[in-house]
Amino acid sequence: MKWKISSKIMVAIMISSAALAAIIGSIALFQASNVIEKSALNNLQAIAKSYAKEFSITTVKVESVLDSYIASITSTIDYQALKEEKDEYAFKFQEEELLPLTKKFAENTEGILGIYLDIDPAITPNLREDQSVYGAWYLDKYLDGTIVREPMELKKNFYPSNKELQWYYDPIMKNSGVWSKPYKDIYTDHYMISYNKPVYMKNTLIGVAGIDIIFEDIISMVESVTVFESGYAFLLNEDLDFIVHPEIEMSVDREYKNLSDFEGTAYAPLAKEISKNHSGIAEMGQGYNKKLAGFAHMDNGYLVVIEVNALEILEDLNKVRSIIDAIILVGILVSAIAAYTLGKFISKPVERLGKMIKRMMHYDFSSEIDDTQLVNIHSDSGRMIKELSKLRESVNHAITKIRDNSSKMHVSEEKIEKLMENSKALLEKIELLYHMESTPNSTISKDIEQQKILILEIETLVKDIKTLNEENTKIADLFKID
Repeated sequence: MKWKISSKIMVAIMISSAALAAIIGSIALFQASNVIEKSALNNLQAIAKSYAKEFSITTVKVESVLDSYIASITSTIDYQALKEEKDEYAFKFQEEELLPLTKKFAENTEGILGIYLDIDPAITPNLREDQSVYGAWYLDKYLDGTIVREPMELKKNFYPSNKELQWYYDPIMKNSGVWSKPYKDIYTDHYMISYNKPVYMKNTLIGVAGIDIIFEDIISMVESVTVFESGYAFLLNEDLDFIVHPEIEMSVDREYKNLSDFEGTAYAPLAKEISKNHSGIAEMGQGYNKKLAGFAHMDNGYLVVIEVNALEILEDLNKVRSIIDAIILVGILVSAIAAYTLGKFISKPVERLGKMIKRMMHYDFSSEIDDTQLVNIHSDSGRMIKELSKLRESVNHAITKIRDNSSKMHVSEEKIEKLMENSKALLEKIELLYHMESTPNSTISKDIEQQKILILEIETLVKDIKTLNEENTKIADLFKID
């Protein structure tokens, strides 16, 4: 199938416009994608940091209160008396200083379940194994504001391998404050969490102090977090154990699932990022199941993780992509319309020029259509059409002249042929008279012969002219003119 020039021009313009639109759109989409995606990821990380800071308010308060409690304890202990008198001074300190101090802190600190100090059994060697260690523990057992003193742990239970007393030995081993994993307390039946810290004086362990708080409050805070449509928050401890997660069942017997238990699954990238950065973003999964997790550390070492479906957080990016795609399609459509119009405009003189040349190739030099009135004669194609029109007029005029001359020559041929016939007849009469004379004149005989030769030459010349005129007429007849 042969394409028109207008179709070729239109297709060329459309392809060029579509390619240009696609290139510009792709560049714009790439740049916009980078900016929006970076902004979205930064926003997710900022959300994680914000919640980490918000959740840290409770833990910072607890740590601050416990530090004040420990400072008050160490400021009231007579270290020399404790070292020399041991059990006697420990009991006296408990009754006169520690109990009222602990009760005061319990009564004046909102939001805590209990506060306590267990004096290390090593500095009270006279205590029997079945006796309670010295110390103080005040508890709001029923969460009604009633602060009561609770009995201390038995001395025989104090040994490092006792899992029930890990709250005591972990801070000593780490020589720092330690937040426990959430657990259900056997004494209060509350789901709680504890912050414990060793108390030292002159490198001597006095004991371990601690504060208990209800963990349900933290769970409620974490579970109340909503990000986009389906995003949620979860909590990890320093060991990357899941302590709050809406899709993972939490243990009440201190057995927790760890992030490492999900190695090789979607959470593997998160564990890798956490090992490298204090806060950041991890990409998990692929395709429609791809998720993004922003994480940040709380002041107590816990990790707040905000997990959200990538399609949701990048919704703005998808909208921009849709808009750019729509712009590209509209651009291509507008280009098609422009290409059609421009193609027609550009191809019109070219097609007209082609038709003129084609007509002339078929010997049609008539001027049935005034081509110069159909195009812009100031354009290159218009000027060519104008010059070609002049050529057509010249050829038209020349062919007309040839035909006129051929007609005149034909009339002249006929006249010459009649004259030739008359001349032959006259020559025949002269020759007859010449032969009838008794004494023929030789001079006249020669003249008659020469006249015959001349008539034959003229006759031959007339035949040639007639043949040439017939050929010219045939050629002229091939042309279609006005």
